Amino acid sequence: MIRKIYLILISCFLVISFVFPNEDIIRINSVTINGSESISRGELIPLLRQRPSKFLFMGAAFNGRLLKMDALTLKNYFISKGFLNIRINETFQIIDDYVDIHFNIIEGKQYFLSKVDIVGNESLSNKEIKSILGLKEGLPFNSVLIRERITELQRQFESYSKLFSEIDINPIITDSVNVSILIKEGQDIVVNKIFIEGIDLIDSSKVLRELLFKPGDYYLINNIDNSKERLKDSGLYSLVNFIPAKVADSDNLVNIIISLNKLKQREWL
Repeated sequence: MIRKIYLILISCFLVISFVFPNEDIIRINSVTINGSESISRGELIPLLRQRPSKFLFMGAAFNGRLLKMDALTLKNYFISKGFLNIRINETFQIIDDYVDIHFNIIEGKQYFLSKVDIVGNESLSNKEIKSILGLKEGLPFNSVLIRERITELQRQFESYSKLFSEIDINPIITDSVNVSILIKEGQDIVVNKIFIEGIDLIDSSKVLRELLFKPGDYYLINNIDNSKERLKDSGLYSLVNFIPAKVADSDNLVNIIISLNKLKQREWL
């Protein structure tokens, strides 16, 4: 039954498209990828926003801005596979309201990770850091993944009260890639005071009883996150935000500012 309804809707759409054609829309006829020797077309095509539609007589609409984004997506994908010098040139040709898209790729050399040197870490082991950053010797060097994972690495240090850790990652590229990681964990951070914004003073006690930390405790990201979830699960607030603010003239104290928006009556309903 569902399949029959689906086919009827598609048929109606096709009829409308033929009876009321949109002359301003340029449809995608084909996508050609040249020069990719290491990565197959079947692996690259699903990454594209601009590609022919699967439906007969319904070509996807062409958008020049999305084409530029597709070229950038392909470039990042090749970089993630170790092709650090990848060059991609995108062109297109319009014939009778249909466009043929061409990606011309020069892969360049594929670089592999050969060595990782880590200095300054005490809370996390070298193995843990490499695992978080996705660094594996002998595999293609993935600089894209490193950029994505560095925030997660900083959060892991926050689990050890290292709120203001500094992480400097320096890849050294020769025939392969050596990665040097310099870490400054900083001091253990302690919660100084808790400030609550957005609610009446009388309601503050309801907030404080949901917190899994208090002034004088070490700043631990798990306690912060779980406290935030407890306040959200209470059903009293439409917005819950925790902001650590460094205390002036101190290297290891932060104030926690809890910003709240109470649910209005109509939101309850």
